[in-house]
Amino acid sequence: MVSLRWPCLPVAWHSASAIEGAWGAAFHWIAFGCDTKHGKHQESHARLGTFLRSLGETSTADNWERLDQVRQGGWYGSKTDPTTQRAALDILRKSIYGQ
Repeated sequence: MVSLRWPCLPVAWHSASAIEGAWGAAFHWIAFGCDTKHGKHQESHARLGTFLRSLGETSTADNWERLDQVRQGGWYGSKTDPTTQRAALDILRKSIYGQ
Protein backbone atom coordinates (compact mmCIF):
# COMPACT_ATOMS: atom_id res chain seq x y z
CA MET A 1 0.00 0.00 0.00
CA VAL A 2 1.33 3.41 -0.95
CA SER A 3 1.06 6.16 1.63
CA LEU A 4 0.12 9.62 0.44
CA ARG A 5 1.58 11.12 3.58
CA TRP A 6 5.21 12.16 3.41
CA PRO A 7 6.66 11.87 6.93
CA CYS A 8 9.34 14.53 6.32
CA LEU A 9 6.76 17.26 5.59
CA PRO A 10 4.68 19.05 8.23
CA VAL A 11 0.92 18.48 8.49
CA ALA A 12 0.34 22.12 7.51
CA TRP A 13 1.91 21.41 4.12
CA HIS A 14 -0.48 18.53 3.51
CA SER A 15 -3.48 20.68 4.42
CA ALA A 16 -2.33 23.59 2.26
CA SER A 17 -1.88 21.23 -0.70
CA ALA A 18 -5.29 19.64 -0.16
CA ILE A 19 -6.93 23.07 0.10
CA GLU A 20 -5.21 24.23 -3.11
CA GLY A 21 -6.23 20.99 -4.83
CA ALA A 22 -9.86 21.41 -3.76
CA TRP A 23 -9.80 25.00 -5.04
CA GLY A 24 -8.38 23.94 -8.42
CA ALA A 25 -10.80 21.05 -8.76
CA ALA A 26 -13.75 23.30 -7.94
CA PHE A 27 -12.61 25.89 -10.47
CA HIS A 28 -12.45 23.32 -13.27
CA TRP A 29 -15.71 21.66 -12.20
CA ILE A 30 -17.47 25.03 -12.22
CA ALA A 31 -16.04 25.80 -15.69
CA PHE A 32 -17.31 22.43 -16.94
CA GLY A 33 -20.73 23.03 -15.41
CA CYS A 34 -21.00 26.53 -16.88
CA ASP A 35 -20.01 25.25 -20.33
CA THR A 36 -22.48 22.41 -20.10
CA LYS A 37 -25.40 24.42 -18.74
CA HIS A 38 -24.81 27.90 -20.17
CA GLY A 39 -22.51 27.34 -23.16
CA LYS A 40 -19.76 29.56 -21.69
CA HIS A 41 -17.33 29.75 -18.82
CA GLN A 42 -14.81 32.18 -17.37
CA GLU A 43 -11.13 31.53 -18.02
CA SER A 44 -9.95 33.24 -14.83
CA HIS A 45 -10.86 32.88 -11.17
CA ALA A 46 -10.90 36.68 -10.78
CA ARG A 47 -14.48 37.84 -10.21
CA LEU A 48 -15.80 34.33 -10.81
CA GLY A 49 -18.51 34.88 -8.19
CA THR A 50 -19.81 37.90 -10.13
CA PHE A 51 -19.81 35.89 -13.37
CA LEU A 52 -21.71 33.03 -11.72
CA ARG A 53 -24.31 35.41 -10.29
CA SER A 54 -24.83 36.91 -13.77
CA LEU A 55 -25.78 33.39 -14.87
CA GLY A 56 -28.17 32.97 -11.93
CA GLU A 57 -25.84 30.53 -10.16
CA THR A 58 -25.99 32.21 -6.75
CA SER A 59 -25.39 29.10 -4.64
CA THR A 60 -22.36 28.12 -6.70
CA ALA A 61 -21.04 31.69 -6.46
CA ASP A 62 -21.43 31.63 -2.67
CA ASN A 63 -19.63 28.28 -2.43
CA TRP A 64 -16.83 29.49 -4.72
CA GLU A 65 -16.27 32.65 -2.70
CA ARG A 66 -16.18 30.67 0.57
CA LEU A 67 -13.66 28.26 -0.93
CA ASP A 68 -11.57 31.14 -2.27
CA GLN A 69 -11.45 32.63 1.25
CA VAL A 70 -10.44 29.27 2.72
CA ARG A 71 -7.74 28.98 0.05
CA GLN A 72 -6.33 32.41 0.83
CA GLY A 73 -6.17 31.56 4.52
CA GLY A 74 -4.67 28.15 3.84
CA TRP A 75 -2.24 28.90 1.07
CA TYR A 76 -1.15 32.41 1.97
CA GLY A 77 -1.95 32.52 5.68
CA SER A 78 -1.65 30.19 8.61
CA LYS A 79 -5.03 28.42 8.39
CA THR A 80 -3.63 25.05 7.34
CA ASP A 81 -5.03 22.81 10.02
CA PRO A 82 -6.97 19.61 9.23
CA THR A 83 -10.28 21.31 10.16
CA THR A 84 -9.77 23.95 7.48
CA GLN A 85 -8.78 21.23 5.04
CA ARG A 86 -12.05 19.40 5.74
CA ALA A 87 -13.96 22.66 5.23
CA ALA A 88 -12.36 23.12 1.80
CA LEU A 89 -13.17 19.56 0.78
CA ASP A 90 -16.75 19.97 2.03
CA ILE A 91 -17.19 23.11 -0.09
CA LEU A 92 -15.80 21.17 -3.08
CA ARG A 93 -18.37 18.43 -2.42
CA LYS A 94 -21.13 21.04 -2.34
CA SER A 95 -19.87 22.49 -5.61
CA ILE A 96 -19.99 19.10 -7.28
CA TYR A 97 -23.19 17.71 -5.81
CA GLY A 98 -25.02 20.96 -5.14
CA GLN A 99 -25.78 20.07 -1.52
